[in-house]
Amino acid sequence: MNHWETSEDSARRLLATVGFDSALHEAGHAVAQLRFEILGNEVKIPPSGDTFGTVDSASAIPVRSNDEAAARVLACCAGYAALVAAGHDKVQAAMGCDSDFLEAANLIKYWTLEGDLETWKRKAVKLMRFPRNIAAVELVAAHLLRQRVLDGDYVEVLVDLADGSISRAEFDDFLVLRGRS
Repeated sequence: MNHWETSEDSARRLLATVGFDSALHEAGHAVAQLRFEILGNEVKIPPSGDTFGTVDSASAIPVRSNDEAAARVLACCAGYAALVAAGHDKVQAAMGCDSDFLEAANLIKYWTLEGDLETWKRKAVKLMRFPRNIAAVELVAAHLLRQRVLDGDYVEVLVDLADGSISRAEFDDFLVLRGRS
């Protein structure tokens, strides 16, 4: 802390960083789930307990194949992976990921997927490092940080915008239709 900065300023800066990290983490889950077509109704970042926030997914739907299990494992690890892809060290990125990793490990074990949790975490980091996923995660995180809760269709349109599938004008039209200009 420099001599111009108060402890209150320092606390605000820390909260902003934690908020952005939470948004990146949840955006990572949301983007992976969208890519694997398992995104649910909403993404939110008001932390509860030792979690960053929540992403409503189609996880209530039973997994019926190894491919579906593999997609779910990658989506479970995608919050962690988004932080690693953004430059966080692995220990810092893993904070708050216990329930994500437990769910992933259970799926790996039950479906006898090849590799252990560390293998799947590396696969998720590789996925989140694709330039189109980095752009999508950053855009979703920025909107999530401002709004705290995003509907699944809003996330989908943001990812389309980041991917270049829609124009900024089309995104603005979507906002107008949603009553958010």
